[in-house]
Amino acid sequence: MSVCLLWYALWDASQPKTGPVGNGVHMPTFQDLWPIYSMMAMGVLNLLVAIMRYLEYKKTQVKDDVMK
Repeated sequence: MSVCLLWYALWDASQPKTGPVGNGVHMPTFQDLWPIYSMMAMGVLNLLVAIMRYLEYKKTQVKDDVMK
């Protein structure tokens, strides 16, 4: 979902805005995109932690099966 949000933010920023809304095309700054980048980074880190914990769980299950 955050990738779609990033895509939409970049698309919206490339749309010309004139009049009271703005003047021309302005790309979002790093501060504007920081929440999106941090959500993506947290998702990737959470995925890595989940994979590591799953592999540790599988190792304990194999050890328990051998002990029986």
